[in-house]
Amino acid sequence: SSQPSSLPTMLHACISGTYLSKSWSSSAGETRSCQPCLPGSFSLDNALVCESCPSGYYASRAGAKECLPCPGGYHSFEGGAALCMKCPGGTNSSSAASSCSKCPQGFYAEEGSEFCEPCPEGHYSLKQSSQCTMCPPGTISNATASRCTPCPEGHYSYPGTDACLPCQK
Repeated sequence: SSQPSSLPTMLHACISGTYLSKSWSSSAGETRSCQPCLPGSFSLDNALVCESCPSGYYASRAGAKECLPCPGGYHSFEGGAALCMKCPGGTNSSSAASSCSKCPQGFYAEEGSEFCEPCPEGHYSLKQSSQCTMCPPGTISNATASRCTPCPEGHYSYPGTDACLPCQK
C-alpha cells in the first residue's frame, strides 16, 4: 500500500480555458481531470478554478482563455456574462461598458448605439430619446434642441426648419 503524501502532486497541469477538477470514487480513488471553463468564465494555465468575466466583458463559449470586451452599443452589468446585452434606444455605451448611458435632450440613439447623435435643425428630442421629432409648422429649432420655438407674430415656418419667414402682406 502507498503512503499518503503531504506534498502537492501536480500530476495534471491544465491549459488555459480549463481548470483542474478532482473527483473521488471507491473503485478508482481520487481522479483528476482538466475540465473546460463554463461560458462567462475563463482561466489561465495551471488554474485550479475558473474566474468569472468582469462586468463589461464576456466569454460566449466554454473553455475561454480570456474574456472579450463588450462592443460599443452593448453592455454586461454583472460579471460572468456569456453574452452582452444590446443598449435600448435612447441610450449608448462605449466598448467594455457595464451599463448604458441615457442620451441628453437634443440627442438620440437607436437600439445598440455606441454614440448619441445630435438632432438636426428643425427637430428636437427629450432626454433618452430613440429618435428626434420634427418641429411642426410655425415653430423652429436649432440643432440639439430640446423643444421647438414658436415663430414671432407675422412669421411662419415650414415643418422641420430653423428659419421663420415673414408673411406676405
